[in-house]
Amino acid sequence: MPETSNRPRRRPVPLLPLANRGSVLAVGAQALRDALSCAFQAVDEIQAVMPATGLRHRSNVFTIGSTRVCVAAMDPVRFESKARAEPCLVIPFRGRLRFRTERCQCLATGGRTAVFCSGEPVQCEFGPCTALFVSPDPERLKFASRLASADPAGDLELQLVGCRATGFGFTRESAGTPALARLLEEISRALEQPEPVSLLGLEDLLYRWMGELLAACLNAGRVNRRPR
Repeated sequence: MPETSNRPRRRPVPLLPLANRGSVLAVGAQALRDALSCAFQAVDEIQAVMPATGLRHRSNVFTIGSTRVCVAAMDPVRFESKARAEPCLVIPFRGRLRFRTERCQCLATGGRTAVFCSGEPVQCEFGPCTALFVSPDPERLKFASRLASADPAGDLELQLVGCRATGFGFTRESAGTPALARLLEEISRALEQPEPVSLLGLEDLLYRWMGELLAACLNAGRVNRRPR
């Protein structure tokens, strides 16, 4: 009789919630570093949390208008981004993602809590997760946040510091802004087209959604962070 192993079978890397066409399934740190560099720009010292089992991941990097986006599903991983970079927004579909900067630390949880990273050096540790990483233009994000704030005249301080977590929902809607689930469905449908199509209108809606999320985080005090 053939020998059987008592080791538990590893679950396959899940398909991505959008942009599966053109996605890459790989093992190892370098390919994941390249994908995450879309959002964190300078990814250093990336390593699997469980080195003996390797680091599997499925990812796709694309642009929505001029905005860089990465969607990835991955095994547990930890990494640092030591250089000053542009801000990014991390939207988890599943799993728990921890972020630590010199000033604070915060947690993103699948379908419940997103995290804005200011671009300061950050240490990250992710469990098995699937997440969307968006690298917005800082000035455009600030403008969208001011439009969405209760005080668009400019008294609201929109300076991101460290990392900030804020609650969100995939099906939550507001006047003039579609639910994130519907927006991602439209983006996914456009990306699946055999011929390139303009995503500028969808980019505008994405900034409107991000602006409302950031304004709510800063204006209403929905911040989930604690001093180190």
